[in-house]
This record gives sequence, C-alpha cells and structure tokens, in this order.
Amino acid sequence: MIKKPFRLLFLSSVLALLVINPLKAQKSMRINLSGGTSMEIAIADIQKLTFDLTTAIEQHPEIVKQLLKLKVYPNPAKDQVVIDYCVEEKGQVVIEIFNINGLQLQTINPGFLHPGNYSHKMNLRHLSAGTYVCRIHQNNQFVTKKIIVKH
Repeated sequence: MIKKPFRLLFLSSVLALLVINPLKAQKSMRINLSGGTSMEIAIADIQKLTFDLTTAIEQHPEIVKQLLKLKVYPNPAKDQVVIDYCVEEKGQVVIEIFNINGLQLQTINPGFLHPGNYSHKMNLRHLSAGTYVCRIHQNNQFVTKKIIVKH
C-alpha cells in the first residue's frame, strides 16, 4: 500500500504537470509568407496534424483547408465526379487519386495556377466500386477528400 505523504506528493506533481505546464506553453506561431504578409496559427491546430497509417495520406486541420479548399461531388458517385478547388496563392497544383490502401491510381496536373476557383471533371468508370481518396496539393499544402464510387 502507498503511504499518504507519497500519494499526496504524487497527486500534487500530476496536478502541476496538468495545470501549470500548459499555462506556460506557447499559444501560437507566426509564419511569414511571400509578399511580406504573415499568418498566425494556433499551436493546437499544428498539433492536430496527423498521418493516416492506413492510407499513408496526410490529414490536415482547418487552417490548411482555409488555404487550399477542395470539394468533390456528387459523393457517392457513379460515373464521374466534379473536383472544385480554390487556390489562394499562385503555384503548381497537382490532384491525385489513391485507393484505400494508399496506392496512387491517377495524377492530374493542372499546372501552374494563379489564385482563383477551378474545376475538373473526372471519369470514374475505370475504378471499381469502393472508397478512394482525392488529394490536392500546392506549395507544400495538402487537402484530402474521400470519394465513394458506386456502380
């Protein structure tokens, strides 16, 4: 059995780690962008960045989705989908389609794009029924959307 002074010391140490350390933590990070602008990102958002081990595709929080927007419809789809995306900065854009195992099946290279809204129609007839992932990236920013194909 644990003695009371040790238990009290242990509980107070845990409390100190849970309460005091987060109070001292850095709350945000400033990123300087090209053109002299800057952006402030909450550390909590950065900590939410994850990597999906099942599909080997990066998943990103809302901050990245604000920079590079992606919409895929109809979803579930039968013969084709429309991929709408918004580019906030000029740069090279690449759209990739992966199966659920992370295998890249198709690459669409719209090229160097300026800020604006873009759309691409994609034929799905060559894909079997199942779940796929559409990933768009530009300037080291990635956003993914799930596509369900039903035939």
